[in-house]
Amino acid sequence: MGTSPPGRAFASSDGRRSAMSESNLHELAEERFLASAAAELARQTRAQPIERLLLVAPAKALGFLRKHLDPSVDEVLSGEVAKDLAHLPVWEIERHLTP
Repeated sequence: MGTSPPGRAFASSDGRRSAMSESNLHELAEERFLASAAAELARQTRAQPIERLLLVAPAKALGFLRKHLDPSVDEVLSGEVAKDLAHLPVWEIERHLTP
């Protein structure tokens, strides 16, 4: 038995293959991460007082997060920044977030 090339898997024991797009797998992993982040935000807002929360993420991620945010998070949410700032140095992130 050989190994399957990347992006392929055997669908059953009859040897048929189905394509699994790497972008689909990446998107699924991202959605799982964002759902986990939304759940963690809910746990944190219930566990300790949070005065304000600013969400910063790419627009697509923010859209997904909005659908999964608990009402306890909505209560403390003071705003959103629809930008991917993860690759920037701290001083530049501060520049984007400081009025």
